[in-house]
Amino acid sequence: MNEEQTKYISYLKEKKLELKNKHQQFQPGHWNPFCIFIDGLEQEKSLNDLLNVEAEHLNDKALISKLQDRLEQIWDSLKMSFQHRVAMTLKYYSVDIKIISEVVEAWEAVAELIVKRENVLLEIFAFEQLASDPGRFFEKGFQGSSEARMNEAKIRAKQNKDIVRLEKKICKLIQYIKQRFHDHVFYKDVNYQFKMKTDRLEMLNWLRIEKNTIINS
Repeated sequence: MNEEQTKYISYLKEKKLELKNKHQQFQPGHWNPFCIFIDGLEQEKSLNDLLNVEAEHLNDKALISKLQDRLEQIWDSLKMSFQHRVAMTLKYYSVDIKIISEVVEAWEAVAELIVKRENVLLEIFAFEQLASDPGRFFEKGFQGSSEARMNEAKIRAKQNKDIVRLEKKICKLIQYIKQRFHDHVFYKDVNYQFKMKTDRLEMLNWLRIEKNTIINS
């Protein structure tokens, strides 16, 4: 709440108190017009309503501001282009605030999982770059041992388990977002449902080609 809004609320409260005091004043032989419902209590009731409406309005504005901040964090996490951000903003510009809250919660959940999956992909890429080096078989010590190969297999199994688990959760959320809000989830402006079907395989194929190039060179 800014300074201007605070002053306005204080003014309304003062007017409410002033009317209430007038309503409660009693002097023998004098008629207090504020005791009459229309002139007294009704004005107090109107100010109460006005205060409630203003408070709700300010609460909504504060909530919308927070939702906008959260939405921008989602866009940044998913590396969305300006065009996609504008399209999403226009779509939800005049939608009920409760729906927007649902939208943001769902997108936050899927964005968090997508970022985790992308991080696992980076880990796989970094690991396979080293593991695809044929020279490691000829190294002395642990790196050239069968024990090291077993350790590599364990790491691969864990990475595969992690990414499969994440993909299942992501797919459920993508379907929910699609059915509930008719939205498609993008990462770097690529439909993520399609991306998941090919990105890991394409990465491993690229590493395999690189490995063969090194061997044949």
